[in-house]
Amino acid sequence: MLFRSNTTIQDPLNAMSGMTGSILITQNPITPGVITWGAAWKFQSFTPFTGGNLGEVALIKFTVVSANYIVVDTVVTNIG
Repeated sequence: MLFRSNTTIQDPLNAMSGMTGSILITQNPITPGVITWGAAWKFQSFTPFTGGNLGEVALIKFTVVSANYIVVDTVVTNIG
């Protein structure tokens, strides 16, 4: 995903316990946007990833515990 402005990652529809996935995020190289997350997304230390520096690429890995509880396992920034 390339974000051109502020963006909200909504809670997924039909998420089922045990599902895993990843999101590759590319920050706008000219004007950074802020990423907000739906209520189901849970981050370590209760600090959600809000975006990186100009043009930065980040990988978000997650596991679905239940439809309304998604644990972000890993946030890797400055990829490539």
